[in-house]
Amino acid sequence: MKTKLMILFAALCVAVSVSAQSADELFNKGLDYYNAGNYTQAFSYFEKTANQGFATAQNNLSQMYEYGLGVTKDLQKSAYWEKKYEENPNK
Repeated sequence: MKTKLMILFAALCVAVSVSAQSADELFNKGLDYYNAGNYTQAFSYFEKTANQGFATAQNNLSQMYEYGLGVTKDLQKSAYWEKKYEENPNK
């Protein structure tokens, strides 16, 4: 029983590690698209990581909604993501 729990715990640790790495990779991919001026693609990647709690992505979505970069300008959605960013302890 202990062995099964240890294997499960190890698998969970690896999954969390991979998930965090994936969020960084997704964010960086979005940043590449953003810097290339492809705001629609950037938004897609930022949205994925923002929903995972990635603070910088939340701030980016707020700005993109505020200025209509890659999405229709929407000040309510901008305020939503700004609030998520401000409340995020991981910034």
